[in-house]
Amino acid sequence: MGFKYLSCGLLSGGSLVKRVFVFPLGFHEDPLLRLLTDFRAGLNDEVIVFTCEPMHGGVRRAFESLRAFCIKQGFPEPESEVLECSDFYESFKHVRRVLEKFRDVEVVVEVGAGLRILGQIITATLLFLGKEFTLHYEPEGGVGEPVTVPKEFFSLIIKEPTDFEKKVLSEVIKDPGVTVKEVSSRLNRNEKTIRNTVSKLRGRGLIEKKARSERLEATKLAKALYE
Repeated sequence: MGFKYLSCGLLSGGSLVKRVFVFPLGFHEDPLLRLLTDFRAGLNDEVIVFTCEPMHGGVRRAFESLRAFCIKQGFPEPESEVLECSDFYESFKHVRRVLEKFRDVEVVVEVGAGLRILGQIITATLLFLGKEFTLHYEPEGGVGEPVTVPKEFFSLIIKEPTDFEKKVLSEVIKDPGVTVKEVSSRLNRNEKTIRNTVSKLRGRGLIEKKARSERLEATKLAKALYE
């Protein structure tokens, strides 16, 4: 999966942050270790772990295990943030203050670990801040396949396509394989306008071309949101 980095936030030492990995932490750190490995985390990335107060012994051991693994593998050393999870709004404010300092930085969230309320708070905060983020869920106990929701999904929730873009997309959804010329005729707009709009929709992960032809098809993401 490719990511575009427009500009980067700064670590306290002044070095550029490439990505921020955000993890809720419970008694098991394995999903977090696998995610860092799969995404090939580097020293220019940052790892932030959220957990609930009080930080129980099992959670502390999981954090220390995660920390030792990161040091050994050359991953960024994790920072821990302890939330008062019984107060949703105070926890939300805490997470907001931690994450709002990262501007235009790729955010990757794992929600398959820790208490479910942590994943809810983190997701709600990122949506409120209008940040694009990739959401990863690894089922507990290793039952089922991991799921990754791309950042485009949340980007479209935060900022929907324009009315005209939706009209073009609607034509592609209801008629898979339609061409730019056909859409142009149906909407009574010139081909250049349709082609430019299709290009924008492709960039947002909503339309793809069928093989090497000029025929257009809606992506699975587009169908989930607008069909």
